Amino acid sequence: MKLNLFIIAADSKNRNSVRVFNVVKQSLGEHFEAMGGTVRPSKVGLESGQQYDSSIVIVCFAVDSGAPELVRDVLKKALFEFDARLARYGFRLRKYGLFVPSIRRKYKDIITHSFAHGEGLYYQYRLAQDKAKRSPLGLRNYLFSMLEDCPNHFFQEEPRVSTVASEKLKSREGTRNHPIIDLCRASFEERMLKNDHSNVEKYFVVNDPMTIATEVPVWVRGDEAGRCREVVRIPDDEVLTGHIDLIRNEDDGKIFVWDYKPGACYETCAATQVFIYSVMLSIRTRIPLEEFKCGYFDTEYACFFCPSEVRSSL
Repeated sequence: MKLNLFIIAADSKNRNSVRVFNVVKQSLGEHFEAMGGTVRPSKVGLESGQQYDSSIVIVCFAVDSGAPELVRDVLKKALFEFDARLARYGFRLRKYGLFVPSIRRKYKDIITHSFAHGEGLYYQYRLAQDKAKRSPLGLRNYLFSMLEDCPNHFFQEEPRVSTVASEKLKSREGTRNHPIIDLCRASFEERMLKNDHSNVEKYFVVNDPMTIATEVPVWVRGDEAGRCREVVRIPDDEVLTGHIDLIRNEDDGKIFVWDYKPGACYETCAATQVFIYSVMLSIRTRIPLEEFKCGYFDTEYACFFCPSEVRSSL
């Protein structure tokens, strides 16, 4: 058997606790042949276990599956919908219970996690742990949380930033002399992957001391979209999603959101795209937009700007 466990504390006298128990039981039961069992806190070695109210029990749900991420996704989707208002400000599955997967992965410094975000769409999220740990707290917590707490159900349907970004923002003046251009050229000289886009991303996260993550998932609900609505229409009940190609920590302390765009000097929609990405990441990390820069690049050209200063040009 390959058991995945979800362990929660349930209090029959607490209305919210009862609701969480019912949501977990129903969601797992709809997708799997889930088993469950209860035990008193005093029986599992908890300190002062005898002092817990008799209404409190430890509940363990068990699912036999070799696909732990599928089990985790079912739980996340159900609890996101159950507690949508709170979830948007920093959902963590561990706030509701302890998930013990049937398979545990061992990571080296650079973590690679594959997201199936849409039919036939796969994104290789790479996170350089040591570099990420030196990032601002809000960004660091967000990047590590995506390994387990990304709301994958949001990413299965449109709209996506890459498909809705328009020419709303005028193209910025760029440069042909920037370190990111040199790095991009070097990635083609030292090829690591066949696909150009994937190769650039992997080269950066492995070789660039400033790149901390690639293909970073971001999302925003319409009713929290803020400045995104200056450049794209998002109904309150929709979720806009996207993936940031590169996030770099700059020497000046700014967080740089970059997108790799072959033919960058001819781009007409990329400025809007990276602006939206920056706003979304600001919302998700609760880091002020003034702390971000954003841009796009290829082997010949780079264009970048401060998203917080965009308003005057709209």
